[in-house]
Amino acid sequence: MAARLAAMLRAIRAAQVGRLVAMVATRAMFRISVLGCLATLIPHTSANAAIVDCPYPPTPRERIICSARSLAAAQVKLDGLYAAGLTRLSKEGGKLLRDNQRDWLRFRAKACPVTTSADEQAKARTGYCLVGLYNGRIRDLEQVAVRVGPFLFSRVDRYSVTRLPLKASEYESGLAIHHVSYPRVDQPVTEVTSGWN
Repeated sequence: MAARLAAMLRAIRAAQVGRLVAMVATRAMFRISVLGCLATLIPHTSANAAIVDCPYPPTPRERIICSARSLAAAQVKLDGLYAAGLTRLSKEGGKLLRDNQRDWLRFRAKACPVTTSADEQAKARTGYCLVGLYNGRIRDLEQVAVRVGPFLFSRVDRYSVTRLPLKASEYESGLAIHHVSYPRVDQPVTEVTSGWN
C-alpha cells in the first residue's frame, strides 16, 4: 500500500513538473513604451539614496541595485526571507535552500547581464530585468518552510537561461528564461514521505 501511494505521489509530481515546463515560454522582456517608464528606475539623485549598505567599491550590478529604491528594498526583503527560511528548515533543507540561492544568483547574472557602458537605456533594461527576477524570487522564498498539517515543506527551484538563435527586435533580450520548482517534505519520517521527495 505504501509503495503504491509513493508511486502515485511520484506520478503526480512528475505531471506537475511537466505542466510547469510546458508553460515556460519565451517573451519579449522589453518594449519601447516600458523603457520610457523605466527612466526613473535608475535614479542618480541623493533623494533616492540606497536603503541597503553597498560594499565599496560596488560592482556594476550592485550599483544598479543600490541606486534604485525599489531594487534595494527588494534586496532587503529577499535577504530577510532567505534568512528566515534557513532558520526554519532542517540542516538538509537549509543546504538545499543555500544551493537553490546560489543557483538563482548564477541565473540572475546570466538572465540580467550588466553592461559597463554609460548607456542609460541598457542600465534601465538591466534594472527592469532585475526587478522581475527579484519579485519572482521573493514569491519563491515566501513559499519556503510552509507547514501543512504535520509536514514542513521546502521547495526545489531550478533555473536556466538559453540564448535564442534570433532576436525578434532590438527590445527583446534574446534569452529564454526557464524556472521549474516543486515541493519537498523537509525531514521526511516515513517511507511514503521519503518517496514524495
